[in-house]
Parts: sequence; C-alpha cells; structure tokens
Amino acid sequence: MRSFFTRGGGCVSPLFCLQEMKVPVVNITLYKNTSANNTINKNIISPVNISGHLHDSTDVEFPVIILHGIYTAYNYCYIPAFQRYYFIENIVIHGNTTIIKCTIDVLYTYRTDVLNSYALINQSTEYNPYYNGGLQAESRTTSRKYSFNNPFNSEGALVMVTAAYYNAN
Repeated sequence: MRSFFTRGGGCVSPLFCLQEMKVPVVNITLYKNTSANNTINKNIISPVNISGHLHDSTDVEFPVIILHGIYTAYNYCYIPAFQRYYFIENIVIHGNTTIIKCTIDVLYTYRTDVLNSYALINQSTEYNPYYNGGLQAESRTTSRKYSFNNPFNSEGALVMVTAAYYNAN
C-alpha cells in the first residue's frame, strides 16, 4: 500500500495526503448485507452514501477504497462509477481513516441477466448432483451385525458387503 507523505516530509492524515496527491475520488454506498454470499436477491440494509478515494493499485473486480471516518459496521457496498456491487472482504483502520478491500459480487451485480436467462439441461453420461433427469431414485439401508467367536486379528477388522441394484425400465 502507498505510504502517506507530503513534500514537507510529514503528513497529518492519510486522507490529507490523498487529496494532495490528487488520488481519484469515488462515490460509494455502504450497506449491511444480511444474506448469504451465494444468494442472488440479497437483503441489503442501512445504506450510507459517502465519497472515498481509490487506492492507486485498484481495479474494477477488487477495488481498494480509502474513506475518511470509521466504517467498520458495513460488509457490502456499491460503486456507481463501476456499476458493480461488492463484498467488503477486509477493513483496515488507520487513525480516522478506513481502508476497505472489496471483491465483486457477480450474482447481485448481474442478477437481472441471471434471473432472465434460460437454461436447457440435458441428461449426461456423467453424474450431475443438481439434475435428477426424471429418474426415480431410491435409497435403502439394511445392516446386519454378525458376531464372530474368533476375531480376525488383535487390532480388529471390519468386513463390509455392499450390494446395488439398478433397473433401467
């Protein structure tokens, strides 16, 4: 991360240094996300609109934003300039400055496209745990325990017999 300094050799605060170095300003909306990360329609609450500064080595997928003030209660954000929603993955406090490291939330950012898309699923020769394929499946467990007078060895042993039946009618 960039060190905070001025031409005079010192710096009052990281934010002051960023303003002096002409680091780009970005608007950001912070949220509290109460949904699981893999949910498309998230429950995002308590929006706070603020301005921050882009870190010099940021990108659209993993932006690093420097904010004036302490913002540790938020775990989600939207950056209008990038038109993307982000998970706040890491928060660093430096004096009265909050540095947030974000990761794009692809599901929520592109939720309209995802929800409006159509999918055609075909049966495959390879197993797919997410597709039943119209086949009826049944699972039964039958177990029996047999005791032996002489164990197989002093450490113990296990004998297991498994049978399976498949009817392709």
